[in-house]
Amino acid sequence: GAYRQRPLHPAGQPCPDPPDVRHPHELGHEVCGRGVSTHLAAKRFLCAETMAYGERELGICRTEKLMEELIQRCSLATTDLYKEYHDNEWGKPVHDENKLFEMLILEGMQAGLSWLTILNKREAFRIAFDNFDCKKIALYDDAKIEKLMQNSRIVRNRLKIKSAITNAQQFIKIQESYGSFDSFIWSYVDGKPILNQFQTETDIPARTALSDQISKDLKKLGFKFVGSTIIYAYMQAIGIVNDHVKGCHLYANK
Repeated sequence: GAYRQRPLHPAGQPCPDPPDVRHPHELGHEVCGRGVSTHLAAKRFLCAETMAYGERELGICRTEKLMEELIQRCSLATTDLYKEYHDNEWGKPVHDENKLFEMLILEGMQAGLSWLTILNKREAFRIAFDNFDCKKIALYDDAKIEKLMQNSRIVRNRLKIKSAITNAQQFIKIQESYGSFDSFIWSYVDGKPILNQFQTETDIPARTALSDQISKDLKKLGFKFVGSTIIYAYMQAIGIVNDHVKGCHLYANK
């Protein structure tokens, strides 16, 4: 803009410089005194507030961790993943067709292995087996079987993989005969879960007369990897039986 002459003091001298209103950060080492002191005080206040906030958050985390440690569960829940499964799935009634099929296949895959191994591979199984779509799995051919045998993220057992295909085919036949697999499997208990009252995990049986019967019937229908022990675990997984023991926090919810 146009040049403006600096105003003169009444005595004829130039007016003194106006006060510097820049932020202390802009002034660097040029300023001292009250401006910097005030700025430092503000920084100290903010730091104190930040530390206090962090301590509160840490306190909340410690409290949550302590509460988590105080929760009593069935002894099978040994990892965070297993705890999540125990709290949100195990023993809860399942009526969704896809979930019923998924758990049937996964229980068969578990044979000779731990359930934790299967849980750790569960997402990989879902990807490899088309999210357990029984109609797709029923059509798997030899090329698909070979592809699955090369997948290191799942259980690479040829007999188990072939049984999944067979079971998908039989699962569809039951749906056609009974309207749904849900109607078929829950008819064994008239649609009402068995709520057991075991004191400890050692009291829980590996098989029962009911699992023997269901296993026998499924084998007659052409299913594979459906022995009585596998079927009892399946009954627990889909909530036909609820085996949360008396010391478990979920026992009271039965």
